[in-house]
Amino acid sequence: MAAKNKITVTIAAVAILGVGVYLGSHFGGSSPNDEYANSGPGKRAASPEEVAAIRSIPKPKASASSAPAASSEEPAPINALARLNLPDSEPIADVLILEHLLSEVHSLFQELPTGEHDEIVAFLQGANPRQIEYISANDPNLNEDGKIVDRWGTPFFFHTLSRHRIEVRSAGPDQLHWSDDDLVTESLETQNI
Repeated sequence: MAAKNKITVTIAAVAILGVGVYLGSHFGGSSPNDEYANSGPGKRAASPEEVAAIRSIPKPKASASSAPAASSEEPAPINALARLNLPDSEPIADVLILEHLLSEVHSLFQELPTGEHDEIVAFLQGANPRQIEYISANDPNLNEDGKIVDRWGTPFFFHTLSRHRIEVRSAGPDQLHWSDDDLVTESLETQNI
């Protein structure tokens, strides 16, 4: 009886193996003449066109439930004014920091924010087409009216010269704009549009 069971198991194994070889050679196997043939049995390498087609398939976005939970907090703003009004820096550095920030904005948006001080601050706080928050609403460099202030507590003056140039002005120690101690810089036109 044991010999009969061994023969049955052997026949079944040979039959399964034969079916597998048959299926592999007729459905997905390769012939020796296949120019994309792989050395492995029953395998064929993808053609460059097939690889390009596969790579062009849009990748699914992870659902909120399957995304790894790094933190439950909202992402922090860029904090572009972190180095503004530091006591160990020169006052002209503050104007240059703002000029640099506006230059970065220009390079991304291809134009500068325009309007009054409040409109420029709103743009920098995320009221822009990409909703990028460069500064937060509770930044220590904002006064109670939400204006960016210099180290003497006077709001900076932004004078828009064009979509690509803006003048940034600090009133200086006397806290009066357009006096001899004002600190002024003008963002350079970074692109010819």
